[in-house]
Amino acid sequence: MPHPKFCQVCATPLEWIALMEDGGPKERLRCPNCGHTHWNNPTPVLAAIVEYRGQVLLARNAA
Repeated sequence: MPHPKFCQVCATPLEWIALMEDGGPKERLRCPNCGHTHWNNPTPVLAAIVEYRGQVLLARNAA
C-alpha cells in the first residue's frame, strides 16, 4: 500500500521528518504545517466494546 502524500488533517504535503521518540530519533511521514504524524499501522488494537448490565467488556486481538 503506498504512503499518503497529503496530511489527513490540513492537506499539506507530508515530509519525512525525524523527531525524538522513546527509542531515539525516528523518521516518519509528518506534516510540517500542523505536526500530524501519519502512523502506518493498520493493525486494530481494539476489536470490540460490549456493554452488558451496566458493565463494559473490552475484547482485543490476542496477538
